[in-house]
Amino acid sequence: MGNSEKKKSSIQGTLLMLDGATPHVAVPVQALRDGEVIVTALSDEGGRYQLLDLEPGRYQIRCQVLGGYVYYEKSGNGRKWSYEQVRERGREKAGNQVEHRKSSLPHPGAVSPARHTSLGDTLTIKPRKILENIDFRLAPFKKGMWKTYTYLDGLASNDTHAIYCDSDGVMWFGTSGGVSRYDGKEFATFTTRDGLPHNEVWAICGAPDGVLWLGTKDGISRYDGKKFTNFTTEDGLANNHVTAIHSAPDGTMWFGTGQLSIAGSGVSRYDGEKFVNFTMEDGLAHNTVMSIYRAPDGMLWFGTFGGGVSRYDGSEFQNFTAKDGLAGYSVSVVHGNPDGTMWFGTWFCGVSRYDGKEFVNFAVKDGLADNIIHAIYRDPDGVLWFVTGSAVGSASGMIGGGVSRYDGETFVNLTAQDGLSGSR
Repeated sequence: MGNSEKKKSSIQGTLLMLDGATPHVAVPVQALRDGEVIVTALSDEGGRYQLLDLEPGRYQIRCQVLGGYVYYEKSGNGRKWSYEQVRERGREKAGNQVEHRKSSLPHPGAVSPARHTSLGDTLTIKPRKILENIDFRLAPFKKGMWKTYTYLDGLASNDTHAIYCDSDGVMWFGTSGGVSRYDGKEFATFTTRDGLPHNEVWAICGAPDGVLWLGTKDGISRYDGKKFTNFTTEDGLANNHVTAIHSAPDGTMWFGTGQLSIAGSGVSRYDGEKFVNFTMEDGLAHNTVMSIYRAPDGMLWFGTFGGGVSRYDGSEFQNFTAKDGLAGYSVSVVHGNPDGTMWFGTWFCGVSRYDGKEFVNFAVKDGLADNIIHAIYRDPDGVLWFVTGSAVGSASGMIGGGVSRYDGETFVNLTAQDGLSGSR
């Protein structure tokens, strides 16, 4: 063990509500040194956090909340600073440092730069020491209420794989027990008895003509509101296990096949008459395709399990992997913003943002609830929501996932303690 490792220290404390008893769960807590984030940790089910492996020195501690940060202060519960206020303090500090270098003599009546730019208290950590009881007392900041629907309400199964909202505002849920339709009042469920090829429904997509396409464990199904028409490998489909569906503006349908431990056979394109299949031999990154997305520029993106992500321009594939900066090789979901920025959710490696030039990655160490990503959604306000976690276990080792809200600056995580039916 080197001398540097021997000197490592840590900071720990709890995040509780103002009653001093109710914990704030899955809240990102950060240690900063000279304005730079050194380490981030999530508070656990009891509100406890630990910032480990810190070099001796002076630090500020803050936690991420809606719209900004709360910095630790010994004398109170901490003060919230908006993103712009934090940036302004940083600019002021940089300006004060320049002025200080110009003259070591303060101007009469000048305010001390250190006091003027202070964001919370500065804590000094000594070698091989644990700084304890660095606690926050915060009012609840995760607003809203959750309503949970289960099989007791009429849902086909609690094991839900896909969600789709049609043009009439009707919700469709693909489950392990069939597909359920919810009109805001009651559920109606369709199964193999109604014509589905299999009760495990992994993907749902609506076409421009109003037809609904369903991807199942045993082929795809076309539902026109009256009957199901099924297609399998016998009709030219690449593989019967379909987990991703995309509808192009011209009505052409795309189907991704395979899932995790179930090997796929690439993607299928269907023009209403015949299937055309694409595999690794054609340049696809991997034959197990878990997600399909069409960008505003018309490019098709395919998230694969084990091969990274493929971009298809109609003629050839261009592939991106961890070697190019992508967070991981298994891409479970692909999402695009209106400005063309792409987001890729991975298994075990968090999310990647791609602006067409470089990747920027986010993981538990940055405040994300878990490194396994199931879905990405952008709300009307431009806020991104990430569905995380796994039934296998927590990538963070603490929370086990939940929903992460990202406003472009910080993450706010919601778990079972906040009203979710579960965190995985």
